Amino acid sequence: MKWSALLVAGLIGTSLAMAEPTTFVGVQKALGGSAIVEFTDGGEYVYASPQKDNRPATQAILMGPVPRQSYRYFSQAEEQALLAFKNKKLAAQVKAEVIVSRKKHVAKTQHFDWPKVVLVGNQVCVPELADADGADWKEHLTCITEPGE
Repeated sequence: MKWSALLVAGLIGTSLAMAEPTTFVGVQKALGGSAIVEFTDGGEYVYASPQKDNRPATQAILMGPVPRQSYRYFSQAEEQALLAFKNKKLAAQVKAEVIVSRKKHVAKTQHFDWPKVVLVGNQVCVPELADADGADWKEHLTCITEPGE
């Protein structure tokens, strides 16, 4: 009884798997992280069925063991060039972020209109109140002598 149930279940499972059409997807090279993957047979076999209505197509599924791929690694000079390029790009990105952050900080802080003060020897000079905003404020100074110098 147990053996016959297992046999029937196995036959149903294999027949369902065989019902899906097999498609060969030809791919010459693909990127896998920092390596270029070259498929041994020029592609891979996938099982999927085309949709006959408006549903999105199903994702292709690889059945069986993954064949060994051959990788072509970068040379040491290529690795160094890629690392330098990445660091250069990151430095430019970080610099732009710092500039934006600094501009946001300056925009949020208070800005003081500091008084105009001129030091002449031991005298402290400030413009008269009526002419403080004028372009010729240096011609209208009131000076006080600083004691002790």
